[in-house]
Amino acid sequence: MKKFLLIVHFFTLTVFAQLQWELISPYPTYADIYDVWTFNDSTVLIVGNSGLCMKTSDGGTVWQNCVINTTNDLKGLYFLNDNEGWLFDASCKLYKSTNGGESWELFYSLPQERLITSIYFKDANNGYMGSDYRLYVTTDGGVNWTPKHFNNYICGTKELGNSLFCATSATGFVGKLYRSTNNGVTWDTIYSMPGYPIVDFDMNSQGVLICVGKGFAARSTDMGVSWVFLAFNYKDFFDVEFLDDSHVFVAGSLNLMSWNSGADWTELAGLGYFKAVSCGENNIITAGLSGEIFRSTDKGGSWMKVSKRKDNVFRAAFFTSRDTGFLAGEEGDAIHPKNNGRSQNMAGDSMASLILQHR
Repeated sequence: MKKFLLIVHFFTLTVFAQLQWELISPYPTYADIYDVWTFNDSTVLIVGNSGLCMKTSDGGTVWQNCVINTTNDLKGLYFLNDNEGWLFDASCKLYKSTNGGESWELFYSLPQERLITSIYFKDANNGYMGSDYRLYVTTDGGVNWTPKHFNNYICGTKELGNSLFCATSATGFVGKLYRSTNNGVTWDTIYSMPGYPIVDFDMNSQGVLICVGKGFAARSTDMGVSWVFLAFNYKDFFDVEFLDDSHVFVAGSLNLMSWNSGADWTELAGLGYFKAVSCGENNIITAGLSGEIFRSTDKGGSWMKVSKRKDNVFRAAFFTSRDTGFLAGEEGDAIHPKNNGRSQNMAGDSMASLILQHR
C-alpha cells in the first residue's frame, strides 16, 4: 500500500474561496492597516487590506468585524461624529456609515479612471474629496460632487482655524501645501518642496503647522508663512497628528514623537512600520503593516502592543472533525475554519503550506 504527500503552497489565503476561517493568531489581523479612527480612548476603528474593517470598544482587547460588501483595499476614514462617517477604497468608491462604522453602504462612485485619495467633511453638508488632479466639492452631504481641477495629486484636505488646507504631490515629486480663505474658491501656495511630496499635515490651536512626506518633516509656527525643513533621508512618513497643543506623533517607516509642538523630535525605536495614527483624549493608537497596532496611554511616554502576531508562514494543518480544523505556523500563527468550512474567503498576504496525506 503506497503513501504519498501532496504539498500545496498558498501564496494568499484568498485561494480558500469556499472556506471561512476564524483568525486565532495573529489577532486581530495580519492584513496591512491603512487608516485608524479614534472615537475616544476606548473605541477605535481600523481599515486596511482586502476589505479589512474592524472596531473595538474596549481599547483593543476584543475586535468585531464591521459589515461592508467589498474585498477592495480600504484606504481612508473620516467621521463627523460618533455615528456618521465616510470611507473610501483603493479604486473609486465612497462608503457611508450612520452607526459608527459598524456597517457601511456604498454611497458614491467616481468614474473608473479616477482614484479617491482623501475625504474630509466640514459639516453634514459640506465636504471635500481628493483625487488625482481633481478636488471634488459637495454641498449636499455627498449626494453630488463638483470637480475642481488641480495641477497636483491630492493627498489630503483639512480645515484648520479659519482656513482650508490641501496637501499635494505632482510629477517629479514636487510637494505643495495650499491654503484657501474662501472655502476653496481660490488657493495660495504656502509651501513647496521639489523632490518631497507632502503626504499629510496637521496644526494645533496655536498655529503650529507640521507637514510630512517621503524623507522629510517641515514645521511652521506662523500658519505657513515661514518654515523649518528637517530631512530624514530614506524614511517614509504617512501620517501626523497633534494629541494636544504640545504632543504630536508622526507615523511611518520611522516613528517620531514631540512633546514641544515639533520643536524637537524623539525617534521611537521598537515600533512597527506604521501607516496611520489617531489620538483620543489621552491615548494614541498607531497601526500599519501586517496588522501591527500599538497604543500609548500616557501621551507617548510608553507604548504597549495591542496586536498579537508573528511574521511567519503556516506549516501544518490538523482537523479534529470534518467541520473543525486548524492551520498552524511558526511561533504562534493559527487559524481555524467555521461554518462547515464554507462561506467567505479570508484574504491576506501570508504564504501557507497545507499538507494532505492519502493512503
